[in-house]
Amino acid sequence: MVDAEIFSRRLDALAGYLERLRRLGEATQSEYLAEPGIHDLAARYLHLAAEAAIDLANHWIAERGLRTELLSNLVYGGLFMRRLCGPR
Repeated sequence: MVDAEIFSRRLDALAGYLERLRRLGEATQSEYLAEPGIHDLAARYLHLAAEAAIDLANHWIAERGLRTELLSNLVYGGLFMRRLCGPR
């Protein structure tokens, strides 16, 4: 069974990262380009949000006795990012 308290904390963390990204998304394009800190924070929060989502998925998969390395191989093997970012 999924530990509801752990899962809830991880969901809260993900929600927090997404909220921070939404606030950073309010910057205009000129602000974004002029201030490298906005880009750096956005990249970091996106990374943290992705890790939180992967952690939640791995927790759920492991609880069901499935193979967590499959998700890790897809994500860290680059398949996830290629699909997310599309062709170059």
